[in-house]
Amino acid sequence: MDPAVIVALIGAGSASLVAGWTFLATRANQRDNESTKQENAEKLARLNAQLQSLQAIGSARLAYEYDARKRLYEETEPLIFQLIGACDSAYIRVLDLARSARDGHLTGPSNWLDAGKEDYFLLSTVHRLAVPLAIIRLWHRRLTLVDLTLDRLIGYRYVLGRQLLLSFSEDFYLAAAGSPITYDPDRDGSQGLYIGVVERAVDAFLVGADDKLRVMAFGEFESGCLDRGDLWKSVSPLVELLTDFHPQRRPIIWRVLLLQAHLHRAILHSKRSAVDESQGPALDHIRIPLPDRSEFDWRSPTERIQIAEDEVLTVPFEAVTSFLIPAVQRDLDMYEGL
Repeated sequence: MDPAVIVALIGAGSASLVAGWTFLATRANQRDNESTKQENAEKLARLNAQLQSLQAIGSARLAYEYDARKRLYEETEPLIFQLIGACDSAYIRVLDLARSARDGHLTGPSNWLDAGKEDYFLLSTVHRLAVPLAIIRLWHRRLTLVDLTLDRLIGYRYVLGRQLLLSFSEDFYLAAAGSPITYDPDRDGSQGLYIGVVERAVDAFLVGADDKLRVMAFGEFESGCLDRGDLWKSVSPLVELLTDFHPQRRPIIWRVLLLQAHLHRAILHSKRSAVDESQGPALDHIRIPLPDRSEFDWRSPTERIQIAEDEVLTVPFEAVTSFLIPAVQRDLDMYEGL
């Protein structure tokens, strides 16, 4: 065969193969493109669906948080206002106890807390110390765990209030804190109360219907105690705890009252500007500064010679803060993790 013809046939065959391959490759690419387009379209549809779902969830959460915050502020702001006033009154009464001891009114025949008197000063002391606890009990009824995560300041105040409610039952821990005090309730008498007893006493201060509960005024409390009825049965353990109290005779109760004073003061000074929204509150401000402690000095002029100042204005305060600050931090960490 003529070589030229052979070359021509080979060229024609190659061209046909190339054309065939090109055709097949083009069809394959078209199918791949169509498949890719379909896959991309399906992915885009899924992403759009996820985006719409996230937007719906985000909108729902915003709406929920708005409603929750609205309810939270409506429920708690009036109680916080009452709590601040009650803490101020209770803090002043702790100072009054120190002043009364200093002036000799908690010893001898003129003892204002004498076991046989049950007069105004004793009952008013019980009332003023219990009212913040009763408000906190009301607050606890209206708060949820979710509420504590919505507002750091409210969560912080809740933790302070919880520690305040527990304070009368912390006698063993406070006795062991800092410079420990030997404490044997069976031998020396109890200087604390079980939390269930405290809650029963505090709940007795609440009057009214469930949705309109309020804390009874002192006049109502005094009349109820004089009647020796159900109110007296509930609050008498608290009355007995403070009967015949003196900081030197009942040093653990004094630490309990100092613990309460620290918490009263912390609640009074808690402000939104002091609570970092990312880091939370700085707890060092819970300490009562040394210059402010002089009002807690319960020593008479004679006792000032006999009892060292550090024993009154340093040791019990360090014992209280060594217990209180870790307890508050522990509660804050617990609620932060919810």
